[in-house]
Amino acid sequence: MKNTFTYLPFILGFIIYLFLLSNSSGGPAQTTGAPGEATCGRSGCHAVAENTGDASIAINFEEASLEYAPGETYAMTIALTNAMNASKNGFQLVALDSLNNNAGSWELVEESTTQIRGGSSLADRSYLTHTTAGTGQTSWMVNWKAPEESIGSVAFYLSVNDSNANGGRTGDDIYITNLSINAASSTSTSVVDRLAKNITIYPNPAVDFINIQSDGIEILNTTVYDVTGKIVHVSSIPTSVNLNGLIKGIYFLKINTIEGLLVKKLFLN
Repeated sequence: MKNTFTYLPFILGFIIYLFLLSNSSGGPAQTTGAPGEATCGRSGCHAVAENTGDASIAINFEEASLEYAPGETYAMTIALTNAMNASKNGFQLVALDSLNNNAGSWELVEESTTQIRGGSSLADRSYLTHTTAGTGQTSWMVNWKAPEESIGSVAFYLSVNDSNANGGRTGDDIYITNLSINAASSTSTSVVDRLAKNITIYPNPAVDFINIQSDGIEILNTTVYDVTGKIVHVSSIPTSVNLNGLIKGIYFLKINTIEGLLVKKLFLN
């Protein structure tokens, strides 16, 4: 009996280590702070109040109008800024309709850094989260496919662990936020379709500039955003955008026209 109690602390420590290690390969399901869910801050994993640190998080949706068309796929970026440590962080994201049922589906952009997990007690919900390799960054690219039919408003619930990388449950900060988008009306959908059909950008991937070709639609100005949603370039020239000075990566180009907005994804090599 004496030997059992002697080794008990080591056994418990090993179990906790395995638990932490498993979380590094993806957050446990149902911890986004969505209706009916806790977060890592409230579930006892970290036991901290959310949104109390110095960092900030954002869900950046590809469509500037914050609208979706049924069956279409949209790019999204999860961004953590002013992180304590850029080498150890994680996130979890879920999309729900107005009845808090799962809405749409996820498509992996970076299979090495993101993964899809199902819910447990909320079995119909589908969660996007990090992988072990995905903890070494502060932004993640995702694709969301809208439902095949319009279901009204869709809310995205996000939880992010801003880790201090000490290997334990103490000292980390938990952040939560949400973003709501609406179903596009037939009018707004037709406008986006017209803009996409008549405005092209090239080359893409680009090196130091891109050209914009518009067929009969006046372009007022353009804005380039990085994956965190920060504006990195603004241009009033309707035919080209100078990308000199920007680091390689993924960006979003918002094209402002007299008929509406069009957002294009840019790849800079």
